[in-house]
Amino acid sequence: MKHWFRRRETAADAWLYCEIGADGALERHVEFRGPLEQPVAAFSSTEWWAARQEGRLEAYEATFGILTDALAAPADADGTQPLTARAFEDVWRVARSICEARSRVKALTRHRTGHLDVRAGCGTWPYRVMSSWPVSMP
Repeated sequence: MKHWFRRRETAADAWLYCEIGADGALERHVEFRGPLEQPVAAFSSTEWWAARQEGRLEAYEATFGILTDALAAPADADGTQPLTARAFEDVWRVARSICEARSRVKALTRHRTGHLDVRAGCGTWPYRVMSSWPVSMP
């Protein structure tokens, strides 16, 4: 059975939202960082593998970010809070929309100026979206 949670990473100044599949593998991951809690990743393992196999990995990671190292180092976690599927989906939709919008802005910038700001993922979008999200217990 799938489950969802969020976790605060103090040292990274990040919130991580995760969807774990029935097999225990990470399926989707959303990461917000900094005082503005900007989305820096809205990563899907399935999409990542497909992009890798199709030679689109660089474009995928430029749009949706990369898997964070913070997931591999849970020692800094301030605790894990379970989420409902709906709570995770709400966060996922917002983060994906921001990442996609940021990618379109980057493409327009490249088109108009001839160069691109290549900061990883969607991390420079100025929205604070996370702390107001309710944590719903399953």
